[in-house]
Amino acid sequence: MAKRTKKPKTPKEIPLEATPYRPYSHAPHLGDIVGQDRALAILDSAVQSGKVHHAWIFQGPEGVGKFSTALALARVLLDPSSAVDLSGQIRPDPESQTQHLIEAGAHPDLHVIRRTLAVYSRDARTRGAKQTNIPLDVIREFLLEPAARTRQLSGESPVHKVLIADEAHHLAPAGQNAMLKTLEEPPEGTVIILITSRESRLLTTVRSRCQRVAFAPLDQSAMREVLAKQGVEPSPWLLEMADGSPGELLRMTDLGIDDWQQTLEPMLEELARGRFPVAFGTATAALIESAAKAMIEGDSRASKESANREALAILLRIIAKTARNAMLAQPDHAELWAGAAEAIRSAEILVVQNVNMAFVMDRLALGLHDALAGQAV
Repeated sequence: MAKRTKKPKTPKEIPLEATPYRPYSHAPHLGDIVGQDRALAILDSAVQSGKVHHAWIFQGPEGVGKFSTALALARVLLDPSSAVDLSGQIRPDPESQTQHLIEAGAHPDLHVIRRTLAVYSRDARTRGAKQTNIPLDVIREFLLEPAARTRQLSGESPVHKVLIADEAHHLAPAGQNAMLKTLEEPPEGTVIILITSRESRLLTTVRSRCQRVAFAPLDQSAMREVLAKQGVEPSPWLLEMADGSPGELLRMTDLGIDDWQQTLEPMLEELARGRFPVAFGTATAALIESAAKAMIEGDSRASKESANREALAILLRIIAKTARNAMLAQPDHAELWAGAAEAIRSAEILVVQNVNMAFVMDRLALGLHDALAGQAV
């Protein structure tokens, strides 16, 4: 069973990812990115051409390496030492001053924008608001203003500044509109990268100004290679449930999701046989509560409500994955499993509507039972 040691919190209980400057000592180089050959080919071609587009969208599932690739690209673009290496690719000197600055989170021309930066906003209302999206003030202060300023480090680097907007699907519409002019005509030498797992939430006007790079789920061999570098050997069940996302697997490990298998599998097998597990609602609610508690312990700003919803979403994804696998294994029962998928979808809608989680799980169990009751025992 995979386990990871929890990292200590930074002073004042502020999560490290919320700070304006964060160390990236473990940020990979482009040559270290695993399982994203097509994306890397596009980026290497752009770097070698000497005409790197000024605005990009890195799109794909969560946890498959989009942010790591953006940092790796920044390593190349901001470093005057970047040159053609023995493999024929343009790469920086790993011991250069630029690399040390990036690893220390101290490079003044690399800016990472996250919704957690709201706690550092000049605006008191933004600081005190719930961090449900990336508000306009965060975009103004941490993206548009740095983009407009003169670069702080001199040198013959391929570009002057790199700005990375993580989870760009959380950008408020006002913030997206405010970015349009900068995306259209950024200051010379400025590269902006929008990272998203939900590209459809970006305005058409934003998407049309960016070059898109698609990132795909990793196969299990690539997954194991990435996880081995993290010192994690996942269980086969968790590897399957992570669905090609090393980042998701690591998060699930930290939340104790691997322990869910022994509770979930017997009940899902009962449902697959057309039997109703009476304890389903109570048992799954306990799993959700345990994972939500781990989330709150890892982030003092996380609310119980949002943690419960996130844990419930993970549980629904696991049940949906199990249903898909069963559908593929039992094509004769595809119609029944399609009904199960509809029950899961109905539960997801109830989650969005903030319905009590125990009620959601009871309804889900009834829906799955009704859908699968026609299967042979």
